[in-house]
Amino acid sequence: MTCVSTASYSLNINGDMHGYFSGKRGLRQGDPMSPYLFTLIMEVFSSMLQRAAQSSSFKYHAQYAKQKIINLSFADDLFIFVHGDIVSIRKVKEVLQSFSAVSGLVPNPSKSTVFFGNVPLQVRHEILQAMLFQEGFNLQSSVNSLVDDQGQWRWPQAWLNLFLVLINTETPVLTHQMEDNLIWKDLEGNQRQFGSKEVWNNIRNRNTIVNWANLIWFAQCIPRHSFHMWLVILNKLSTQDRLRAWEVGSETNRRLMCYPLCKYDRDSRDHFFFQCSFTAQVWNNVEVIVDMSNVNDSWDSVMDWMIHHASTKKIEHIICKMVVAASTYFIWQERNARLFTPNQSSVSMVTERILNAVRLRVMGFKATGDANFTTLTRKWKIPMLEDDNGPG
Repeated sequence: MTCVSTASYSLNINGDMHGYFSGKRGLRQGDPMSPYLFTLIMEVFSSMLQRAAQSSSFKYHAQYAKQKIINLSFADDLFIFVHGDIVSIRKVKEVLQSFSAVSGLVPNPSKSTVFFGNVPLQVRHEILQAMLFQEGFNLQSSVNSLVDDQGQWRWPQAWLNLFLVLINTETPVLTHQMEDNLIWKDLEGNQRQFGSKEVWNNIRNRNTIVNWANLIWFAQCIPRHSFHMWLVILNKLSTQDRLRAWEVGSETNRRLMCYPLCKYDRDSRDHFFFQCSFTAQVWNNVEVIVDMSNVNDSWDSVMDWMIHHASTKKIEHIICKMVVAASTYFIWQERNARLFTPNQSSVSMVTERILNAVRLRVMGFKATGDANFTTLTRKWKIPMLEDDNGPG
């Protein structure tokens, strides 16, 4: 106990350690030694429970009898599993009392809950009187079980401390011999059928619909490319112009912040796509494959074209959106590879990755007899399956 009763602490202020002061109340939560001490003490408690279980009157929980599991610990939470009979419960209570007398750790009744499964009502009352804990609720609990004889909610105290809204929740008028019906009340107070969609529509942070939503999320999109494209449009990539505040002025950081593709100062979203000499070559290679010849290498020009064709259903425009998203994705990958690894790829290699990713996605499109579709498959070098008219 010396390491517990004589513990002292120092403070880390701006990276420097300052002073020591003695702990007056033993180990506190967050102390590095606290988890080890808790584990040692819970081992003693487990041994005490296993010794009590040797009694012929003790019964294990039905689901854990084969493994002879009585308790589990997670962080500072304790779970005890036992058969729902008063004799076994009293054995557990005796162990808790003995353990509390030895260790000084006492269960908090307001934060302790008993959960029952297929236990007769009379036995439940006996167990609750013996343990002085609150009865917990589960998905099978009815509204009637949540209301006491005085018509008041029977919320556990821990719930009331955590969810203050429960205090002012009105008690419903109960109609006997009627099944419970789960109703969701929306923000306007209207009662609606409960469902995950209804909940999400009420708790999410709403905003105005942007005019570029359909150019990112569409049925044929590649999800990881679309997510990356979403970050690009919002200018949320960790580009070096946005990380400027992290630079502390050292020579190492200045070399790190050098744009790794064209070696021209810090990188930025607009410089990346596609005014950098490296990315401009990549963009020029891929834009000739799609119908974007009137788009220059500025991000504003790309976005103008994309917004204008965001909601179109033409297959050639869908492929254009896929090409732009794939270009931003693989260019960003190449940037990170050069910045954090010794690996480098040429313009032709990055171009081929973009085209291969789009080509594989286009190969999954449902074939049609449209002449335009046939032209696109030839342009993307996608072999067309011919009907087999041979025998058999």
